[in-house]
Amino acid sequence: MASNEKNSNLFTYTDDNATTWNLRGPIDTAINAVDGSAALTAGAPVWLNSPRRRSRQAVFFDPTTFRTARFPVFTPTAFAA
Repeated sequence: MASNEKNSNLFTYTDDNATTWNLRGPIDTAINAVDGSAALTAGAPVWLNSPRRRSRQAVFFDPTTFRTARFPVFTPTAFAA
């Protein structure tokens, strides 16, 4: 039986200190239009979330269906918008 799995890929993530990382994010047209994602940077380290270090997250809540969508925001500019 087929399952409905989300696709993901590595994208370039810029932290608040302007350091470039590679972070895994969803491949979704609607999300990629607002999250500031760009193709991965070869040779950049991979960002791993830990209790002390977290990536910027956007959370959208649908009050009709009570569903929540959570995804990383890859640039400070996209997060400010």
